[in-house]
Amino acid sequence: MKISTLLEKIFGSVTCIFCRIFPFNTDRKATPISKNKTGFMKNLFTSIKRKTAVMHLREYEKQNVNTVSSLAERFRTSVINLPEYTRLHKNDVAENAASFAFINPAINHAEKKSFMKKRLQSIKKISVLMFLSLVFVVTAKANNIIISTSTNWSAITGGSGPGGLPSSADFIQIRGGATVTVNVTNAVCGSLKIGGDNANNNTGTLAFATTGNPFLTVSGNVQVGGDGNAIRTGTITFQNGATLNAGSITLGSGLATPAPGTITMTAGGTLNVSGAITVNTVAGNTWTPGTGTVNLSASSTLPTTIFTSFYNLTISNSAVVTFPSAKSITNNLSIVSGSSLNLGTSTHTAGTLTLGGSGTVSGSWGSTSSSATNKNNTYFAATSGIINVTNSTCTPPAAPAVTTPVTYCQGATASALTASGTNLLWYTASTGGTGSSTAPIPSTSTPGSTTYYVSQTIGCESPRAAITVVVNSAPSTSVNGSTNVTCYGGTDGTITIAVTGGTAPYSFSVDNGVTYPQTSSTSPYTFIGLQANTPYQIRVKDNNGCVSQSVQ
Repeated sequence: MKISTLLEKIFGSVTCIFCRIFPFNTDRKATPISKNKTGFMKNLFTSIKRKTAVMHLREYEKQNVNTVSSLAERFRTSVINLPEYTRLHKNDVAENAASFAFINPAINHAEKKSFMKKRLQSIKKISVLMFLSLVFVVTAKANNIIISTSTNWSAITGGSGPGGLPSSADFIQIRGGATVTVNVTNAVCGSLKIGGDNANNNTGTLAFATTGNPFLTVSGNVQVGGDGNAIRTGTITFQNGATLNAGSITLGSGLATPAPGTITMTAGGTLNVSGAITVNTVAGNTWTPGTGTVNLSASSTLPTTIFTSFYNLTISNSAVVTFPSAKSITNNLSIVSGSSLNLGTSTHTAGTLTLGGSGTVSGSWGSTSSSATNKNNTYFAATSGIINVTNSTCTPPAAPAVTTPVTYCQGATASALTASGTNLLWYTASTGGTGSSTAPIPSTSTPGSTTYYVSQTIGCESPRAAITVVVNSAPSTSVNGSTNVTCYGGTDGTITIAVTGGTAPYSFSVDNGVTYPQTSSTSPYTFIGLQANTPYQIRVKDNNGCVSQSVQ
């Protein structure tokens, strides 16, 4: 297919006047010299890089001054990159070199070279303009849609989307006292201005249908409030179930003689903002949080004025949001995992607090740099600000798993107590007191039992599990008497010992506890069959495994 045919399909017949004067053949064959201007210019463009092409340019310019001037303007909307075409067809250029020299051999080489250098510089500049024009043409066209009559979003025309609906590239302005009601779940536009300007001295309102969960996504800024006159106000009124996704929000115009803006969420709804919320200093700016939810999904600093209270506020998408002044969240403040809140230096309030999807206990919250009772550096930046949470929303986890009782013999070396759970807190009483994150090591110096308590904290604290530590008394032994062997080398010696304490039955050892061959439930106990001149170290082990001190 010829380039001229392709361009005519893309740009229409006007652009292809250029193609008829400067036709390109895709078969790359040289075109014979023709006396008519079409054939003449074919040779020119297949040989544009050759310095001898100066005569074609000069001759055609002299004969077609007006046409050349007109074409120079048309180049700006063309898509032909002349230097690139010439590079791809350099063989054709070479084939026509002789023909150019034949046209007017009187032109000297220096003149041709100088003239051609200037022409090529011009052609390069034009080629850049033509390429940029191509980029502009293939880019989706953004339409400006001015709405001055009340309508539903589904009835908007003049957009660049399907059926004339707005696309994500279109700018929309609502003015003239009009109210546009979002009545679909897939409404989109590029940016939105609500309120009049110098062309229309009236208000604008964006509303949402009361049913059907209407949803509008504005990829850029939403400006609420016109300019040029304070009466050109803008208003957004949410309904329960309605959602507005905004790239950013500007309340009140920033231009000369600004008009205020009003955002009302009395009936509920959701406002998702993926950029900054900006408040211009305009008398009459109004923000009513109502029962709505605001979700901040980009790192930003909230305005110090107007947006000072919220009903539900969520921080998501790894955003770091800063409170530069005191804020009040009537219902719930939720900080999603990966996100965090900079409380600044102020004291804030919230009805409830959710961290990473888990409820928390009431009380003051903040980072370890603050004076808060509940400190958390994962969800709060290292600042001195705190937020006082009124109500607990935590569902207590189960008590940690423990093993009880834990037994020791008197005087034994004890280990720290253990339990299975998260963020364990240890107590010495079943209720009250202050928990310790360090597990206790029981004392075994005195026989008896002691109960310790442990809880786990996952958002809030669980019930306490009891661990009873029992310290058993060790048996105590004393020698009551002994008999010597009756003759030298005999084995009829005896030793009698008394046992107190411990738990019967007892096991007895004469080799310092290496073996316990004898067992008895009574005391005293007599060892028999002993040899003379043999050191015996006697130990007693009770039924709990506790062993007495050694006696000889």
